[in-house]
Amino acid sequence: MNNPWLVISIGAILLFIMLILYFRKSDKNKIKAALTVGILLTVFDFILENIGKITGFWESFHGSVYIAYVPIEIFIICFFGGVMWSLILPSKRDDKFSVLFILLSIISATFLESKLVDIGLFGYGNGWTTFHALVAYSIIIFLMHETFYFSYAKFSKDKFNWLSPP
Repeated sequence: MNNPWLVISIGAILLFIMLILYFRKSDKNKIKAALTVGILLTVFDFILENIGKITGFWESFHGSVYIAYVPIEIFIICFFGGVMWSLILPSKRDDKFSVLFILLSIISATFLESKLVDIGLFGYGNGWTTFHALVAYSIIIFLMHETFYFSYAKFSKDKFNWLSPP
């Protein structure tokens, strides 16, 4: 395959299928909340990718088909990646797990993006750096985390406050 984005997309889809098969008999509300995060991340990334390209801060290269300035493969990666990420979260908040998982996710996302820059699939401009990406990922991953627990509470109609651990 000549398109690295396609390889990454297929990998995300295969991992998604494995996780859904693993979780299929578990809490359906967890799957609904994870799907919500996947959709949110896809929409959020679409907006940010376009802003980045228009302002010259970042750009994705070598996609097969673009919607506005975003390769379709990034939509696939964001949706399936957001769902998979959410399925790893426990159904009930666990502060220690959340802090470690969020930190690991931020570091991993920043590292992987830096590798995409290294291999020419992504580029920075106008002073944007990996540090800026780290800050952006910190915000995005925190929002994904909170969206998961908010959605899970709504889908399961729990009466606990989603902002604080049970």
